[in-house]
This record gives sequence, structure tokens and C-alpha cells, in this order.
Amino acid sequence: MKNILNTGAGGFIGRELIRTFSGTDDVKIFLSDRYPAAAKIEDAYSYIQSDLSKIEQAEDLISRTKPCHIYHLAGSTDDNFDSNLAGNVVITRNMLEVISRSDSHDRILLMGSVAEYGGVRPDENPIQETQALKPVTSYGLTKMYQTKLMDFYVRTRGLDGIMARTFNLNGADASPCTFAGIVRGQIESYKSGAIKTITIDHPDLIRDYLEIADAARCYRLIMEHGRKGEIYHVGSGQPVKLRDFVRSLLERDGIPATVLRESASSDRTEGAISVIYADVSKLN
Repeated sequence: MKNILNTGAGGFIGRELIRTFSGTDDVKIFLSDRYPAAAKIEDAYSYIQSDLSKIEQAEDLISRTKPCHIYHLAGSTDDNFDSNLAGNVVITRNMLEVISRSDSHDRILLMGSVAEYGGVRPDENPIQETQALKPVTSYGLTKMYQTKLMDFYVRTRGLDGIMARTFNLNGADASPCTFAGIVRGQIESYKSGAIKTITIDHPDLIRDYLEIADAARCYRLIMEHGRKGEIYHVGSGQPVKLRDFVRSLLERDGIPATVLRESASSDRTEGAISVIYADVSKLN
């Protein structure tokens, strides 16, 4: 029996990752989050409420679960430096420190982000894992710190760490902090009759979107087959304009594209990255 720990289990990725283990008999799943569990999760799996910003709680979590594989999904996704520092750096450092001191041979998968790359030129696409990290947001900056932490613990402590650097994800429960989440929120409001149109900014920006179910399967593949200390892109590898991405969501829900509006500021993209998408040949 293999023990698997999923931190940040109540989040967008965490909930989908749980589904990939459905029907798997040779594993015991432990879920952890800083919030109390929903009853349906708590009934199905072993749930432990933990505040991993406190290292003693990280120690207790690892001691109680004795995991073979740790999917470390806990973190902050807003653009507030203080919450990002706590959620993406302090928590990750605590987990890596505790695991590096453990007598067991745990493998930990960290969630990296396309935001680590920051401002890239169009001719640098598709982006490879070796691309220089030049974040332009506090979120991207703290995710870069997380990458550096993994490298440090792998090199100096022999930690079995690995990273899935994720591009843009799409799914029904996408965070309202993301473009996909904002658009999906508008779609639900339109379907309920609360709004008559769906409005987007910067429709010509080009991004890389992957369905959350496909991403969850990629995380498991990386955990089970990736090489220690390596970083793997998780994305579609396909560039798509935001306008076309939204139209695909509307079509999926049977909503006419005529409801789509582009805001008056949609042509002003100063500071925005015009195009970024993943080279996924390493993952493939």
C-alpha cells in the first residue's frame, strides 16, 4: 500500500487530482488543507486540517501520513506579495525542510507557474524549461523563489523533488483570479439572466490553455516517471488568442458568439505579454 499526500486538497487542482485516483486500490490518499474539509471529501479520504505555514504542523502532517508521494498544491494565487510569500515560499520551505529531515524516501511534486517567465519576446516561443526566469508580478516572483528552493534542497540535501511548471488551466472550478475563471463567472451570470453580454480585455493576447482533467493526469505522470530535480511544462503546447478561447467556451455552452464584447481598453496592452505558450516536448 502506497501512502499519497495531497496538500491544498480543497483547491482547483487538488479537487481534480483526487478524481484521478478513483478506483485505485493500492494507494491510501491523505488530503490536507488549512480549512475544514467538505463532508463528502472527509468521508471518502483521510483528511487532516493543517496550517503548513507553521513548521510544527508540517512535521505533524508528514509524521502522521508517512507519504511516499506528496503532491504539494497548497499555495497563494493572488497578486498580494505578503500572501504569496507566505503561501508559496514559507509553506514550501517548511515542507522541503521537514521532508529533507525525514528518514523515509518521500518524493514531492511542486507546482510551478508560467508566471515565473514574466516578459518574454514573441520569438522566444514556444518556451522551453530552460528559459530565463524574469517574473513581472509578485505571484511569479514567489513561484520563482519556490523553484530556487527546490533546486537548493535537491542539490544540498538530496531531496527527491520535481516540478510541474503549469501554463493556463481551464475548468468549471477555475479560480476567479484567473482569466478563465472570470469568463466562466460571466457565462454563469449570462445563463442566469443577470447579464446580457460577456466582456473581455486584450482579446488578441495569445496564451496556452489546458483542461484541468488533462493537467491532473500530467501531474501523476510527472510524479511517477519524472527525473529528480527536473522541471516539466504542463500545457497544451498550442497558442490560442483569448478571443478564440472565449468563443470555444461559449460554443461549448451553446451561447451565441454575438454576446461577446471587447472592452474599449482592449487595444491597450502596455505591460502585457503578447504571446506565451509551452514547449511540451520534454513532458511528451
